[in-house]
Amino acid sequence: MNYFWIALAIIMLVLELITPGNLIFVWFSVGALGGLAARALGAGLPLQIILFAAVSLVSLLLARRFLWKKLQTKPVATNADRLIGRTFRLSQPLTQDSMVREAMEGDSWLLAPLNNQTIPAGTLVRVDRLSGVRLVVTPVDPLPVSAAAPRPQADQLPKE
Repeated sequence: MNYFWIALAIIMLVLELITPGNLIFVWFSVGALGGLAARALGAGLPLQIILFAAVSLVSLLLARRFLWKKLQTKPVATNADRLIGRTFRLSQPLTQDSMVREAMEGDSWLLAPLNNQTIPAGTLVRVDRLSGVRLVVTPVDPLPVSAAAPRPQADQLPKE
């Protein structure tokens, strides 16, 4: 019966090595060593199986508690993700239908205004999100009156 627990421990380690980094079978390998220890101390088969299951479960729970934070990976921002939140000044006016390109971090990006508004050249804008191959931008500066709404002419002002 000693060979059974040794073989089970080895099989579980081999299965752990050939499966991609999930840390599943290694705990059963540790449990098999617990079953082997119970056999070496003269315990019967039912107690060996109970100890195998208990040691496997405890080792899983303890290791998961300590390793969980270390095994979690944080997503790395790539290309456009790094641009979200960045601000820059427009070199030319931006409308819904325009094909405006701006150079950012060595790449040329198509721009689109949020809410289909017209944004004049020279306005400070922020990249809000990526939509297809376009960076969606919103003005950080308040839009000038001329861009937000037409300004009345002097002869159209109400008389007092």
